[in-house]
Formats: sequence, structure tokens, C-alpha cells
Amino acid sequence: MKNPYRKREVGVDILKSEARSARIVAATRDDVHKIVAMINDEAGRSGAVLKVTADEVEEWINGRRSFIAKTTYGKIVGHSAAKIWPESGWAEHRAVVVLQEYRCNGINARLTQAIVQSLEEVHPGITILSLKNGAGIGTVVSFGFKKIPVSEIPDEILRAKGKAEYEAYVFKTLARSRDSEFIVLPDSCDK
Repeated sequence: MKNPYRKREVGVDILKSEARSARIVAATRDDVHKIVAMINDEAGRSGAVLKVTADEVEEWINGRRSFIAKTTYGKIVGHSAAKIWPESGWAEHRAVVVLQEYRCNGINARLTQAIVQSLEEVHPGITILSLKNGAGIGTVVSFGFKKIPVSEIPDEILRAKGKAEYEAYVFKTLARSRDSEFIVLPDSCDK
């Protein structure tokens, strides 16, 4: 008897292979509308990420603070960015999205690594704030982020977004020498 699930299993294997070979690259202006659509679709579906505008994404791209994961076929399957807050000089790691079917393959970890390295290169010693709702905590902890109390978040960030959003999990980077290496843990598989 034929296995009725065989076709699905082959599809899953192909997706996993595509995800593992996805390249992490700096986003370009040509990617803006695809990034906005992917993030806003995820925001509408899960609420785990906030909706964004094309202007926000262009600002991140112009500041070398927007990275995407692209399959060998050119499909954008993940995104991560950072916003620099002008008063405090802190960076906020945000708009982290990996398409559901590509999760649990290290894409989130590689996107986080790209953002952290880019921020440290352009703004040495910067404090990076990463807000988490449960998923991806292991990833940011592997990069040296530590939980901090909400009271340590700069007022400009709390004024802009409100305190409630930041009460879940908050991390900030530790001072790290340029010679330290990242210990990259696999993405958690919270779907």
C-alpha cells in the first residue's frame, strides 16, 4: 500500500533543506515591500510582532540595520532589524520574523547574529534591547543578552511604545571584546 503522507514528508524535507541553506544578506530597497508584507502578515496572524511601514524598513536599510534570509530561489523567509533611539543611543532589535514553515532551522539565530555584529561594528559598545514574548529567548541569551528590569529601559522607548509591551522579557548586551566568539544555539522550535 502506498504511503499517503509520503508527498508531504518530501515537501517538509525540501523546506528544511531550503531553510538551512538560506543566505543572510543585508536588505535592499528592492526588498522593502516584500519585507513589509511578510512582517505585517505575521503581525496580523500572531500578534508577536508589530506592524511596520515602508518608511521604517527603508530607515533600517539605509542605516545597515535590516537583514533578510533568502532561499536559493530568492524567496525572503526571514527578517531582523534594529532601530536606533536618538536620546539614549540604544538600539532596539525588532521586526524579527521567520516564516512558520522555515522555523527551527537556525534562521532566527543567524539573523540575530547579523544584526548584533552589524550594530557592534557601526556603533561599538552600543546597548541593544531585545524584547521577547517567549519565542527566541534562547537565541538572544546565546549572544550575551541578559534580562533587565523594565525600570532600566530608557524613557524615550517607554514613552513611544508604552510600558506593558516591555514587561515580558527584556535583554541587553554585555560588554564583549571584539575577539569574543558567538555561541549560536539552534532556534527554539516554538511555532
